[in-house]
Amino acid sequence: MKLINKIQFISVSDCITDHYSYCTVPGKQLSVGIVFYDDIVMRVLVGNTITEVNRQVKQEYKRVAKSSKVPYKLDLQIVKYLSGEPIAFECKAALWTNGFTARVINKCSKVPYGEVLTYSGLAAKAGNGQAARAAGTAMRNNRCPLLVPCHRVIKANGEPGRYSAGSGTATKVMLLDMEKSNT
Repeated sequence: MKLINKIQFISVSDCITDHYSYCTVPGKQLSVGIVFYDDIVMRVLVGNTITEVNRQVKQEYKRVAKSSKVPYKLDLQIVKYLSGEPIAFECKAALWTNGFTARVINKCSKVPYGEVLTYSGLAAKAGNGQAARAAGTAMRNNRCPLLVPCHRVIKANGEPGRYSAGSGTATKVMLLDMEKSNT
């Protein structure tokens, strides 16, 4: 059975506020910060340490408070994922873009656990197979890595390509290897 994330995207204009909550999830190799407003995930930050994630959260969000009430028990979903358990994330997430980029984000969120797709394949699914670079830019600007699994999008030659979270490409390869070994 394919594990496909079930992300309901919400227009960011419906969740703009000056106050957000967040939590951090420590992992063996990665730590994750989840910023949310009510039950909508605004941002997922992936770093090597909790300290790094806390710094990133506070740089991006001026008014943010730590919370232990995380919507959808997303913190527990991420703990399971980082422990190597195959999982399909379920939550609502803010969509910060529109048009082709929004379609790319939406299509990427549906790439199954343990599978990969090329940038041009993702662009084609979003409606323009000639826009591989634009799909790559959308992945680079992905505000919710893991939920929108941009690490599952690779170059046409099979190389991983870049990754803007954690330790970059090394983190992408680690996530891909973890998923491959658990499918």
